[in-house]
Amino acid sequence: MKSNKSVSSKSPSKSVAPIKMKSALTNLNHLVRAVPKAKTAAPKEKPVAKTRSVKPSAVETSHVAQPSFASIEVKIDVGFGNLLFIRGQGCGLSWDKGVQLTCRDQSTWLWSAKSGKDRVEFKLLLNDEVWALGENLTVAPGEKLDAVPIF
Repeated sequence: MKSNKSVSSKSPSKSVAPIKMKSALTNLNHLVRAVPKAKTAAPKEKPVAKTRSVKPSAVETSHVAQPSFASIEVKIDVGFGNLLFIRGQGCGLSWDKGVQLTCRDQSTWLWSAKSGKDRVEFKLLLNDEVWALGENLTVAPGEKLDAVPIF
């Protein structure tokens, strides 16, 4: 019987340990619940402007109308002291008074202007007096025309 008592005395000690554990866990849970929760405010985000990514080429073609230039390059040696003029219709040209072309070198003359949407009809003149032979010439917006007039 002594052996039974020793076994029975060990039994109560085994059952005591889980009870202590349970009460310890209960106490810990009580402590955790007692700690006030820290207020965690969400960081305020700065207002961001709404932007849209657009390719530069798309901006140029769809939103901003690029000016078209009509340009004329004339190849002729008009001689020392002579000038080349243009008269016509469109881009501010007039049939009544000519606009002087820019001399780039001995035999190359240049003229260009914003042409908008309309074609430019023109004729070349030597010293704004002598008309070039042949029909009137035309240049479209954004187009470059090379001309060799005969006087």
